[in-house]
Amino acid sequence: MLAGVLKSGAAVALALLIGRLLGFGREATIAASFGLGREADIAVFLVGLPDFLINVLGAGGVTAVLVVVFRQRAAEASRLLFQASVAIFCMVGLLALGLVLVRAGLVDLLAPGFDAITRQRTIDLLPLVILAAPVAAINAVTIAWLQADDRFFLSAIGTAVINAVLIAALLIDGHGGAVVWLAVAVFGGVLLRWLIQMAAIGQRALGGISFRPWLVDRRMIVDMAQTSAAESIVYFYPFALRAFATLFGIGALASVNFATRLVLLPLGVVITTLTIILLPRLANLAPGGETADRGAFLSMVRQGQTWILILSGMAVVALFLSRDLITRLVFGWGDISAAELSVIAWLTAIYALSLIPLGLNVFIRRVLNVMGDTRSPMIGEVLGFAAFLLAAFAVEALQGELADLILAAVFGAFVSSGYLLVMVARRDVPLPSMLLQPATWGTTLLAMLATGIPLVLEQTLIDGGAVTGLGALAVGGLLGLTVAIVVNRDARTAVSGLRRRT
Repeated sequence: MLAGVLKSGAAVALALLIGRLLGFGREATIAASFGLGREADIAVFLVGLPDFLINVLGAGGVTAVLVVVFRQRAAEASRLLFQASVAIFCMVGLLALGLVLVRAGLVDLLAPGFDAITRQRTIDLLPLVILAAPVAAINAVTIAWLQADDRFFLSAIGTAVINAVLIAALLIDGHGGAVVWLAVAVFGGVLLRWLIQMAAIGQRALGGISFRPWLVDRRMIVDMAQTSAAESIVYFYPFALRAFATLFGIGALASVNFATRLVLLPLGVVITTLTIILLPRLANLAPGGETADRGAFLSMVRQGQTWILILSGMAVVALFLSRDLITRLVFGWGDISAAELSVIAWLTAIYALSLIPLGLNVFIRRVLNVMGDTRSPMIGEVLGFAAFLLAAFAVEALQGELADLILAAVFGAFVSSGYLLVMVARRDVPLPSMLLQPATWGTTLLAMLATGIPLVLEQTLIDGGAVTGLGALAVGGLLGLTVAIVVNRDARTAVSGLRRRT
């Protein structure tokens, strides 16, 4: 079973990595096309808005619920695909129309610093981008179908498709300042992603076009709403963190933004990959699944939690020890001074501590979802966010440092983890006791140590610059994974299975 997880995980990680790299390319192309003027501000706003809206609406939560439904109600999956798409398109479409009507207020809320010309131009172009939201929302349904069908690469490559369309649009007419063309490309990219996914689903999608009987019941809607609420709260962390950062003077907002982006990269590519792959398998093994097996379910949960800890721990070590190198490579090409790079690097090292609770939170939310509990993940994220806000207000009141504000966000993530661990234990899934087992933490600590040794040796004995630093980072990652596989019996079995298949 784990051999299949490793193969699928490699496909998802590759797709997500391509999307992230094209995302960096998109930002670079925007900068090259529009510079740092008014058009650049408009372009960044228009490109980022659809993702913001969809994340706030909790598209990831919709996908998580529907993967379980598609797996557990396979005979009705085609009809559910059609009906869920219609329902979500109508609901988000009505919301989008409302946002179009109040788009001036939306611009004032999300970009209060725009001057009159920039504000009006953004308002004029906003309908094209907002109307992409319903199409982007139903992508959550097609992604759920593909994940439930174990077609992970196609489900994960969507971001790369959108970024490729945007880059192409900028290269065709970007230097002429055609920000209108960019707005059209946002809609076109979202639509193309959906069409590709529908083509991959094929005739099975056409076989379910029917409104009777109506399968999207109240329970399913409540589950999607609660799961989406839990997912959307996660995206308010960076938003609130940046808002508080503005209280710490000029440059604090940018410093926090750059640091959080560096930390969220391993979370989005590596750790989230594992939860995406495991979700359909957990849905099958959970009560109500096609092959419900409590023993196998608990084994899969234990293995998933162990690897979340291993990968999170390795990422923490890599970001902490290589913070200066990574920050310099990513942000050291412009007008940022050495002192400012040092601030970003230190904030990155501190915020990296959140990877362990954030990774656990994503995984435990999925475990609760497949067991039919969508309420506890929502409450857990609300509690964590409230704890962060209280800690952030305390930092501001006590005139703390910017690093203290980052620690407040880390604290909130740990509060969420604590609550979720308690709730999953109440459902007789002993994740807290599994966390305390030497096999779990021992493997994690050994992998972290193995990851860090090449980095420390390079910095202490060689310190040869970017090339040797990146080499040490690669060697550390491979060494950490090797140690984890050697120590972890389940991982050794999975690798042996892969070797036999090839």
